[in-house]
Order: sequence, then structure tokens, then C-alpha cells
Amino acid sequence: MKEEQLFPGEPERNEEADRLLEQFLRSDVMSPLSSSFAARVGRKAARRLVMRQHLLEFLSYTAAILLPLGVLGVVLYFSGREQLQEWAAWWDTARPFLVGGGGILFFLLVADKVLLPWLFFFYGSHKGARGK
Repeated sequence: MKEEQLFPGEPERNEEADRLLEQFLRSDVMSPLSSSFAARVGRKAARRLVMRQHLLEFLSYTAAILLPLGVLGVVLYFSGREQLQEWAAWWDTARPFLVGGGGILFFLLVADKVLLPWLFFFYGSHKGARGK
């Protein structure tokens, strides 16, 4: 009889971990956990949740900026050759400012939404509380 998968629907990528987890869950020997186990698990879960939230917020901002630019590009492409040439001439004069401003905006979004939270959580002021 084939054993039921621990997480059905997922590919069997980590069979060794599944086997060890199943072996642990079936054993009767319960080892005592440290007094700070729940706090450490909670801290790690909170870090993961907050980092995922910041990354999703960054991706939302990026999509909110890039999607209208893509729609503008499609509209300009289908608006006609003359209109496209006028926009191309304007783009040639404004390109350094737009690319520079876009680069600065992108750096600020990455730093604010991804890099700073990551640095805070992994190298922040609460590092002394990590080992407690």
C-alpha cells in the first residue's frame, strides 16, 4: 500500500525531511523543549511574515508604476506613426531625467521596502534579544 504524502499536491522535493518528520511524529519519545522555544519560533514567524509583507508591498508599488507605463507604450504604438515620432523626439530630450529619476525612485523603493526591513530584522537593535 502506498503511503499518503505529508503535503499532498506538492512535488516530492524533500523526501528526506518528510521521512524524518514522519519518524519524529510517530515516535513516543518526547524530548523537553527549552523555555525560549516558543519565543524563538514566534520571532522567526514574525520576521518571515513582515519580510513577505514588505516584499509584496514593494512589488505592488513596482506594478503600479510599470503597468501604466506599459499601457502608455501600447497606446502610443497603436496611435499612429506620426504620434509615435513626436513622442520619440520628446523621449530623446527627456531621457536622462526620466531614467535618472526612475533609477532613484527604484533605489528608494528597494531600500525602503526591502533592504531596510531586512537589515533591521537581521542586524537591528534587538540582536541581543535573539540569543535569550
